[in-house]
Amino acid sequence: MAQVELHINGRPYKVACGDGEEARTTALAADVDRRISDLKRQIGNVGDARLLVLASILMADELAEARANAGSRANAEEPVQQSLPTSQDTSPSQNAPSVSDSGETAALVNRLADRIERIAEKLEAA
Repeated sequence: MAQVELHINGRPYKVACGDGEEARTTALAADVDRRISDLKRQIGNVGDARLLVLASILMADELAEARANAGSRANAEEPVQQSLPTSQDTSPSQNAPSVSDSGETAALVNRLADRIERIAEKLEAA
């Protein structure tokens, strides 16, 4: 089992991870750190615990949205996939992301930004 030192909100954390997973674990921690930095810019430093909770909730929300979108896309594509030609006849362009994926991503980002702003307003009022 490997061990890495992560830095989140200026604090070091030593965590164990699977052998060969050090770079991924470090990258995930960097994403958490970036999100916390973004929250701090928006709402100020409200304490490590609260920042970690808010970042966790926002990330869980993104994951739930992504799962819901993936599920609805899979359901919507199911009849189409049945009528597609066999894999020998398909071209790589069919696997490329569509423009609508970009629109969905932009909409998700906008919804998350709105939620962050509402959370910031509540914290400022508290």
